[in-house]
Amino acid sequence: MPKKLGVSGKWIQTDMFENITGTFDMITSNPPYIPTKVIEELEAEVRLHDPYEALDGKEDGLYFYRILAEKVPEYLTDGGWLVMEIGYDQSADVEKLLKETGFEQVSTQKDLAGLDRVVCGVYNRRSK
Repeated sequence: MPKKLGVSGKWIQTDMFENITGTFDMITSNPPYIPTKVIEELEAEVRLHDPYEALDGKEDGLYFYRILAEKVPEYLTDGGWLVMEIGYDQSADVEKLLKETGFEQVSTQKDLAGLDRVVCGVYNRRSK
């Protein structure tokens, strides 16, 4: 798809920026976002087949969003985008985290079921 649009791109998989250098125009993340106490209440299809580490967003489900909001600006180009999957009930909290750490154009996108699913924002160094 990128070639059709006349752009280049590559995917880099890392664990919270481990062994990463340089800056990027866009960073996407699908971090664990389910509060620990809720994991046992999940449908068996999810609870029994997804690795626990892929689900556990710690106490309030926002643990990894806090890390991302703080660390990502170091790895974004000026005007770079951060795009993250969220739980259906986390958009207000995640938007607030991004705004508090200097992101602009922060917005939430819905999935095909009409539920909040993705929060994104732009980081501009010039306005900091």
